[in-house]
Amino acid sequence: MINRKNIAFAIIVFAIIPACFSLLYAQTADPLPSWNDNETKKRIISFVKKVTDANSGSFVPKHERIAVFDNDGTLWAEKPAYFQQAFLLHRIDQISDKYPEWKMKQPFKAALERDYDYLRKMDKKLLNKLFIMTHTKMSQDEFDKLAHEFINTAKHPKLKKLYKELVYQPMLELMDYLRDNGFKVFICSGGGLEFIRAFSYAVYGVPKENVIGTTFQYEMKEDDKGVYIYRKPEFVKPINLKSGKAVMIQRYIGTRPIFGVGNSNGDIQMLRFVASGDKPSMNLLLMHDDEKREFKYDRGAKVAFEIAHKNNWQVVSIKKEFRVVFPDKP
Repeated sequence: MINRKNIAFAIIVFAIIPACFSLLYAQTADPLPSWNDNETKKRIISFVKKVTDANSGSFVPKHERIAVFDNDGTLWAEKPAYFQQAFLLHRIDQISDKYPEWKMKQPFKAALERDYDYLRKMDKKLLNKLFIMTHTKMSQDEFDKLAHEFINTAKHPKLKKLYKELVYQPMLELMDYLRDNGFKVFICSGGGLEFIRAFSYAVYGVPKENVIGTTFQYEMKEDDKGVYIYRKPEFVKPINLKSGKAVMIQRYIGTRPIFGVGNSNGDIQMLRFVASGDKPSMNLLLMHDDEKREFKYDRGAKVAFEIAHKNNWQVVSIKKEFRVVFPDKP
């Protein structure tokens, strides 16, 4: 005779065993599989465990677990020019028919001919003027449409992939790992706020409200179709670079981050702001030293590396730390 108690016990056992294996796998699975098993990976995991362990003296409450990531050169590639500059050049191409004199007039001639040497040396005030000409005097809806179209179709001139495919897989995993452990993840970039918002959730999983960037003044306008936001040809101060990053973090988040990631001198003040609080903190500084899989350069980052070494910020070598650089799919 079949013992009903034994059957019931067997059903319970077979129901529990898969759940146990699932829990064990969740506890032992590598949260950062595209990172090599080096010191950086160990330090990241150790830090996250300390600040999320309620019994640890380094515990940080969930609402104070804020992480900030720079974008260009930190979350995705930035050579031969910032990708938003590629969008700027694309916009100049779109509107150049209205200005035939541009073919012989700088800086428009350099933009149309893709003279990157000239563009790199160009005065910042002149560059800002180009941004204003190509990014403003339109509704926010119009700009969103232009940005979406570019990010979904434009390809990198050297790597021959869509710009949105040139994100760093290890950084995507790091953001996921932090979110899984109760962190709120923000992007804090010198790039355009609305340009990054056009792809931040689809590419990084970062919602629009968690993006901090350089932006233009808005004006509300009305017509017979309703209300819309107009992009005025003037920047909101401060520009979200250097000290401006710390100011904007305070303005838009209101809580000092405990985890920061950058790659250049423009991120120094943001990372120092992270490290200056009374909570445990960790900073990463990405080093571009892999010319085979990405690019090799340290221009605009030398001071940051000096400060990183003095302050025990973790320098992350793409060559040594990244087992994979770009994802196979966007």
